[in-house]
Amino acid sequence: MALLLGSLLPLFGQEPMEMGPIPTREMFPLYLLPMVYQPVDPTPLGRGRWRVALDHMQANTFEFSDNLKDQAPRDAQGRLAITREFVLAHASEYAAIPLMFFFDEEIARTSLRVRYGLTDQTDLWMELPYQSQSGGFLDGVIEDFHKLGFEQFGRDLVKKDQVTLMVMTYGHLDFYSDQSIRGKTQDPTVGLLHRVTGGPTWTLSAYLALKPPITTTYGIFRSGWDHSLGLTGRWQPNLHHVF
Repeated sequence: MALLLGSLLPLFGQEPMEMGPIPTREMFPLYLLPMVYQPVDPTPLGRGRWRVALDHMQANTFEFSDNLKDQAPRDAQGRLAITREFVLAHASEYAAIPLMFFFDEEIARTSLRVRYGLTDQTDLWMELPYQSQSGGFLDGVIEDFHKLGFEQFGRDLVKKDQVTLMVMTYGHLDFYSDQSIRGKTQDPTVGLLHRVTGGPTWTLSAYLALKPPITTTYGIFRSGWDHSLGLTGRWQPNLHHVF
């Protein structure tokens, strides 16, 4: 232990490695199709330098219209289990309702990001996501968490670890799926970042990102040529604080 601590002491005096903003993403099912906001590191890598990153996100979604809580069918344990047959059989009862929905699924998304310094002030990057959609395994954990006092109505009423997606408008079934998707490549995103100004402690960069419509979501929906233009900045007032 003494030798290990001794070997690490020189590292404590060096400037800490700063990896940029933590990757985040909106994971609600309706936002998996288009481009959504994701943090962009404003600091250029430098000419000829590479950065490769891999991140994984697991998201559990459960939301449904109040109209379904008393009418939806139940399974053997008495939990809500929406089926296509039930929706079609009762569609006429919802003809006056503008929108009804039921989302219950778990999504695993793994993204590979590669970034390269074209010049000292300009970087090029690409992101390639790989995504699976299923009933998952987090329902039990989430139900236990809600028992601590953070209740969400219906969590203990819906069938565990199911995948069901339904959207209905004025009694017409627009979309229904209860099939898992075991791994599928999603649309890539290509971006360009350029540092426009800065100083000893701060940097301001502009970026442009483009997502071409190459793949489909749920085997049906396809986005357009999504694009994003923004500013991203970094301020480091001292060695150990970065904003």
